[in-house]
Amino acid sequence: MFRAPRRLTSIATALLGVALATPAYAQVGPNKVQYQPREFRIIQTTHFDVFFYEEEREAALDAARMAERIYGRLSRLLDHDFQDRKPIILYASQSDFQQTNVLGGHIDESTGGVTESLKDRVLLPLTGSYAEFEHVLGHELVHSFQFDILKRNAVQATASPFAFIPSLWFMEGMAEYLSVGEIDAKTVAWLRDASLSGYLRTIDEMERFNDFLSYRFGQSLWNYIGTKWGDETIGLLLKRSAAMGPDRAFERTLGVDLKQLSREWHEAVRAAYLPRISEAGEIRRIAKKITSHSFPAGRSKSPTFIAPALSPDGEEIVYLSDQGHDLYSFYDLYLADAATGEPTRTLVKSARSGSFESLRYLTSSASWAPDGERLAFVAKSGGRDAIHVIDVRSGEIERRWTPELNGVQSPDWSPDGSRIVFTGLLGGISDLYIWELDTGAIDRLTADRYAQLHPAWSPDGRTLAYTTDRTPETDLEQLVFGPLRIATMDLETREQRLLEGQEGGLSINPAWSPDGRDIAYLSTREGLFDLYIQGTDAARPYRVTRAMTGVMGEGALLTSPGLTWARDRDRIAFSYFEEAGFNIYTIDEPRRVAFEAGPQREPSTAAAQVGRERVVETRAVVLTEAEDAEGEPRSFYLTEEGFRRSDYGEDPEALAALRDPDRLSVQALLDSASLGLPDTATLALRDYRVSLSPDVVGRPTIGAQVGGFYGGGIYGGSYIALSDMLGNHNMVIGGAIQGSFDNAQFLAQYTYLKNRLNFGVSAQQYPFYRYLGRRFGEVPGRPGQIGEYDQFQRDQFRSVGISAQYPFSTFSRVDFGIEASSIETDLVLRGLVLENNDSFSFTLDGPTRAFVKPSINYLFDNSLGGFTGPLGGRRILFGVSTSLGDLNMADVVADMRHYTPVVGPVLLAQRLLSFNRFSTSSQEDAREFELAWGGPYYLRGYDVGSYGALECELSKSQTAFDFFCPAQEQLIGSSVFLVNSELRFPVLNPLKDAWLPLNFPPVDAAFFFDVGFAWTPGFSQPTQKRDEGQDIVLYRAPLASYGVGIRANLFFAILRLDWAMAPGRGSRFGRGIWSLSLGPIF
Repeated sequence: MFRAPRRLTSIATALLGVALATPAYAQVGPNKVQYQPREFRIIQTTHFDVFFYEEEREAALDAARMAERIYGRLSRLLDHDFQDRKPIILYASQSDFQQTNVLGGHIDESTGGVTESLKDRVLLPLTGSYAEFEHVLGHELVHSFQFDILKRNAVQATASPFAFIPSLWFMEGMAEYLSVGEIDAKTVAWLRDASLSGYLRTIDEMERFNDFLSYRFGQSLWNYIGTKWGDETIGLLLKRSAAMGPDRAFERTLGVDLKQLSREWHEAVRAAYLPRISEAGEIRRIAKKITSHSFPAGRSKSPTFIAPALSPDGEEIVYLSDQGHDLYSFYDLYLADAATGEPTRTLVKSARSGSFESLRYLTSSASWAPDGERLAFVAKSGGRDAIHVIDVRSGEIERRWTPELNGVQSPDWSPDGSRIVFTGLLGGISDLYIWELDTGAIDRLTADRYAQLHPAWSPDGRTLAYTTDRTPETDLEQLVFGPLRIATMDLETREQRLLEGQEGGLSINPAWSPDGRDIAYLSTREGLFDLYIQGTDAARPYRVTRAMTGVMGEGALLTSPGLTWARDRDRIAFSYFEEAGFNIYTIDEPRRVAFEAGPQREPSTAAAQVGRERVVETRAVVLTEAEDAEGEPRSFYLTEEGFRRSDYGEDPEALAALRDPDRLSVQALLDSASLGLPDTATLALRDYRVSLSPDVVGRPTIGAQVGGFYGGGIYGGSYIALSDMLGNHNMVIGGAIQGSFDNAQFLAQYTYLKNRLNFGVSAQQYPFYRYLGRRFGEVPGRPGQIGEYDQFQRDQFRSVGISAQYPFSTFSRVDFGIEASSIETDLVLRGLVLENNDSFSFTLDGPTRAFVKPSINYLFDNSLGGFTGPLGGRRILFGVSTSLGDLNMADVVADMRHYTPVVGPVLLAQRLLSFNRFSTSSQEDAREFELAWGGPYYLRGYDVGSYGALECELSKSQTAFDFFCPAQEQLIGSSVFLVNSELRFPVLNPLKDAWLPLNFPPVDAAFFFDVGFAWTPGFSQPTQKRDEGQDIVLYRAPLASYGVGIRANLFFAILRLDWAMAPGRGSRFGRGIWSLSLGPIF
């Protein structure tokens, strides 16, 4: 960006230019807002420190016990123990979790937990369902074991903990399998769909393409490995993969390489699922598809449709969908025709404003008022979940109510329209609440640790149906959780009763029939998620669908809602999984097509039974040890051609595992509720004390030099980043020595992020050298001495600063700062005295300029990130700063950017930038600190390095000033006004282009047009058109360019190649200016 120096303080000028231009480059992206600062305490167990705050104390104690039980299972299965306690940080809801300072950046709603490897921290929110929470906790603790094993084994083998970087299928698939055991109903749906639609990936494809599919397919693959070779081989594979890499580890342990393993697994999956698909009924025989999701070959992004809610008359429907959002996923709320599914209007756009940060698409669906004119839905607003009431005709929000709870889910309107029932989370525990709309009063219906989800009001208003684990199988003292069931509550007596005949699988998401006699719900009682209808007093349900994949909600949660029954019409709508996404179907008179449900299956095998029968046969063969000629046991696996043999070779550990009669089983360990479960009396409570520990330590470097161009001395440096366990206190310290301590660079920065108002302090020193050339003559400062010497200018920049940041919401904030700086300019001379050839090296002290710079910026940013740049939204920045002291000038900046989708993935990006720097005294400080605005980030085709000697020489006739290149001077100034416009579109995208390798970097292209001019107040001036003969340096006319560019996402930066036509340089020099750069686009 910055011009070539031409004055004595040029290097410091460039550095100061960066500081003074800071408002134009303020940090962008979502803010991490601490809406409700928490005071954490610690529950100390044998193997964990569980961080919690007081309102989640009860659930945290249960979570600590769960963690120890999970540890007991995993330590046995993986044959590994921790050497120290691992931290687990709990949050009372998803909203609280999204405020964590442990992780930078925005946390998506679909993120149920995170394990980070720097401090081995596990972070996750409580969900209101202990069973779901334990699943996520188990998943993340598998990662904790994985990181611990990988670090120890990799260090022992290679002295580097990063020698083996595992793929997503390896890590996430293993975590999912070890935390749930046999394959769950949602994974079965994905495997069936992948087998039918043709996007079941090989191991090689999963190695190169990390996404959510790797969770599902990886889980199935590890299930196959555990079923065939024994679950105890999983820990052995993990340790060996860290020590020798996965290829050798799998071949040595299992006797097959990864390619062969991939083929066998594919054969087993297809053999298990494809024949059973023929047993399922085609959903379109009984239901009408009203949306248009499709996913050819699993490689293209297409809209998905979830969380349907029918209007009372059944004529309209609302749903959540990411339609129209190519390459990014967030859900808007649409109103549509229930007969066709065609949207008539977008009711709510999420992820663009602080009022609708998220529509809670994994846990909630909307509810219609009885009059069919209003709609209640949940959205995160201002850091908390709120119930919003919207007029569906005008689109205006009539009410927004934020209860004093950690989370809100699944509102449902009463038949008389006066009340709304919902699930509320307090301290991570779910209960049922009723909100009185007229008075604002809240009535808590339940107060226990059971899950209470998906409440639905009966047509007569006397009864609620809901999902709960308050069943005979649940024992909260032993933390045993039975499958979710449908229950009813009499609102007058508060009596709760389970529906009959639900012992197999889980049942969720009840919906009442218009006459109030029956309840529809989703259940896995026969393996997959299907739609059932049951009378309130009936002994067993009737089955409506026989799904090939699943009638279910979005995401990994088994409890995501996906069913609605119109209040006044016999019409049902549901979300159905197919082609790697979701469509919405409707059924009129659903009881007409219902048939008697089949026998129930046991909860532990219901989902997995569909996909394991052929594999279980294989395992039986493995356990029968066949002897070969050398007497070594062999294993056999089943293929289309029959049984084949796997060679275990001479591996004694693998042979011992096969011979062991008491082989460990993931499912057996999961079914053992008491294994490792401590009593609460063994847990210790202590206060949290802030202690900083390293996150990253740079590898130190040190060296020495004698003589040389810059003189002798010691050279080297390092850095360290530290933080506390909660990420509230952060420090960075770095330094480097360049010959002497006088030339040292250092940076020290501390930030405090606990409260909504963040602040930081920093101090830094940077010396900059500029070579001024070799001189011959009298040595400066030594009269009478004639020498030959090299002359350097050293600008020593020092500063201390204080900054503060106050976010108004996720999308807007104000930044404050004040920095005290100084620039010390010295002259360094090194050379020889000609008379006696004596060498000399000394420094002549020069002037020091000190100044103070206060600043304030306002930033709004709701842009949506894509592969190479934003895909929608806006960025707006206004900033003011001033320098006082030896430098007296002010900066005012306005940077406005807008990203508008045109059609499909084509985007129009526009920027207007106004930057004005002007002197605030009689000094010409603004002119001394001019900036160069030509180049790939501002005005393309006018890059500073693109001006040749001939062009510079010819332009000298157009000015009275003796500049080296007057043509280049036109883009140099302390102020600028620029307009940039780009029409962006994807060129190569591995998500869409099936012929591309899956790890190929996404490539976009753009047609662009830039126009602008730069000037320095008091020296040059902007003009709409320069008259003939006017000085090109003094009178700055607009310069424009147009061209085409390519952007490639290299995963660490954006590579940009631009070709520009610059008419302002004339036809001789302005044709085909190429620029290659690495960095962000506007």
